[in-house]
Amino acid sequence: MSDPPTTTWEDDGYPLECRECSPATADWINLGHRPGFAPVRQPRPLCAVLQTTTLAPDALDGVLTRLAADEVPRLRSTPGLASFAALANRSGRMVTFSAWDSREAASSASAALEAWLRGNAPASPAEPVETLIGEVAAQIVGIGANDAVIWRWTVDPTRVEDALGALRSGFLPLIRAARGFCRCEVVLDRAGGRFAVIGGFDSPEAAARAGDLGTDWSEQNAGLLGNAPANVTTCAVQIRAVPANSPRRTSSWWPFPRRSS
Repeated sequence: MSDPPTTTWEDDGYPLECRECSPATADWINLGHRPGFAPVRQPRPLCAVLQTTTLAPDALDGVLTRLAADEVPRLRSTPGLASFAALANRSGRMVTFSAWDSREAASSASAALEAWLRGNAPASPAEPVETLIGEVAAQIVGIGANDAVIWRWTVDPTRVEDALGALRSGFLPLIRAARGFCRCEVVLDRAGGRFAVIGGFDSPEAAARAGDLGTDWSEQNAGLLGNAPANVTTCAVQIRAVPANSPRRTSSWWPFPRRSS
């Protein structure tokens, strides 16, 4: 494989990432594309971590402030990180998503972040930190999102390939065509039969519309997806971060609530 180009460009502080140049099966994903400019590329992340907890809504701003100040700098300096985001909504739901270049890096970071969340983000006793570590089974890169929808399913592990094929051929094209779409990743725990699709959108309204579309599709394909409704969470993106040595951008965070998700 030839060395990746080194030129990028930015729009409102964030690089535009060309979806058309970045098939999910590519070894590299493009991080910027504009006529006359060479796209910056980085290795496609192999593994991702999704961690979810529920807090008292009035505690979210303090937790996110401490996360941005204390934990994000450590994550940005951790070898193997591709990207990190923290999301939250007004009901107190908080989700962190991080992508890594290996399962070992993902597992190590997951344990450290879960310990930080348990110590700094007191959750409801009935809502401990829920962690999903899995491969990045599909990815459509795009511009940085403001809001997100997370769909989760659990299927029989023997039917993982059937469910993944249905998501790739039906669900992802549907979501990608939705108005306001920015990007998405599919995280898959093969052994446990657990899927999560994280879809990024440009507004709360776009995320809500896509959430309904995805839920309808899930109901129509319930036989492939465990005959249970999708677990759906809609959140606003509160923190975005990339590795400290990335040519793309530094981390950003916004006081909660950033948007009316």
